Amino acid sequence: MSETTPHVLIVDDDPGIRMALNANFLRQGWTSETASGVREALRLIDRKSYDLVISDMRMPDGDGMEVLETVRATAPNTAVILLTAHGSVSQAVESMRHGAFDYLTKPVSFDQLRSMADRVLKSVKQQETPVAEPTVAASVPQATRNIVGTSPALLAALERARAAASTGADVLVEAESGAGKELLARYIHDMSDRANKPFVAVNCAAVPDHLIESELFGHTKGAFTGATGMRTGKFELANGGTLLLDEIGEMPLHLQPKLLRVLQEREFERLGDTRTLHVDIRIIATTNAGLAAMVERGSFRHDLYYRLNVIPLSLPPLRERMQDLPALAQHFALRFGAENRCATPQLAPSFLAAIARHSWPGNVREFGNFMRRVLSLHQGVVIDEACFDREFRPVLKQESTNPQGQMPVAGTRIADLERMHLERTLVLTGGNRTHAAEMLGVSLRTVRNKIKEYGLPPRSYA
Repeated sequence: MSETTPHVLIVDDDPGIRMALNANFLRQGWTSETASGVREALRLIDRKSYDLVISDMRMPDGDGMEVLETVRATAPNTAVILLTAHGSVSQAVESMRHGAFDYLTKPVSFDQLRSMADRVLKSVKQQETPVAEPTVAASVPQATRNIVGTSPALLAALERARAAASTGADVLVEAESGAGKELLARYIHDMSDRANKPFVAVNCAAVPDHLIESELFGHTKGAFTGATGMRTGKFELANGGTLLLDEIGEMPLHLQPKLLRVLQEREFERLGDTRTLHVDIRIIATTNAGLAAMVERGSFRHDLYYRLNVIPLSLPPLRERMQDLPALAQHFALRFGAENRCATPQLAPSFLAAIARHSWPGNVREFGNFMRRVLSLHQGVVIDEACFDREFRPVLKQESTNPQGQMPVAGTRIADLERMHLERTLVLTGGNRTHAAEMLGVSLRTVRNKIKEYGLPPRSYA
């Protein structure tokens, strides 16, 4: 590594791109070298140290993955940015899981490149300080490692999210329950220049109405009955970073004007305080309910919707990216095998075929819960179709019939059907009320109220 000025190696067979990138880095005060292909780049990497290597993905004598693998093996502290044409974005995303710092789609955006270069410099400075902890940007982001798959629908969502991350704009993520909205929000944070700042999440559906204002904005001692001390709100905790407003559609209507003011001005007061606090934060809101339809019904303010919907994003449900199931299954096998402190289970082709025959209406969350159950109860064996049948079919039977094995009879009271459906969903989620609420498309408080209304045993559904 250079002790004074940062050092970059630019690898591309296109002389025009090499010259443009070289000039861009020289203007930023970097020392820059270029290579016209993979072989020349590998010779330079073998003899010199670089803070950053920028490599084209496809060249006549090799590809950027060779450059990446060599750098990761010989100089793990060197950041690698890959340049890719639109058609090879999937390969670039996969390369990030192997340690690439980031990637750019041609034609190159110099604004994005400048932002990435600044992040590289920050990580270099922390690596040179013995007491510094590694930054999120210095390695593959955790959220990136947890978003598994290479289907076109998923890669398109990730590419749009990565483009959004390079801006400072607020983001609205609309997707089905269990599709991975929070993971996408963390991905945006990790890929942004706020990666080393706080990521704070608040579930708007899980906080009681009378406490959500205090949860968001904080309060002073004595602000209301029970306020025995000062509380710092989520907006203040997220200062400098990202605030995730999960299930924003559950925000009480009477609080939406105050939230709108904070989003517009980035300022607020704690409950019981007259001092105005200013924050620098990015807002990412998520919902499994169509906010546009809620606006039409009058249950969500139109001005707040337009303020949140600066960059709209969506995530495909699992049924639209079924080709990702084998990779997801292996991901969970590695993860839960480590949690259970056992060797990674072997997934038989019959098991992979069996999981592909189900649409997974609860999306990745449902599939992950199912994999946890299978891998926890069938340790030390090859996971095959018999394991699938043993752990999945009983749930299917409970889900599709009443206790007598019959479909609901016409004329059954709506309340009885509602109770039956709620009980089956709670069975399917292992009693998890939060997951049940997401699968049913209602708020957590609605599930709580229905459990109480129907007299379901509360301890069974904690």
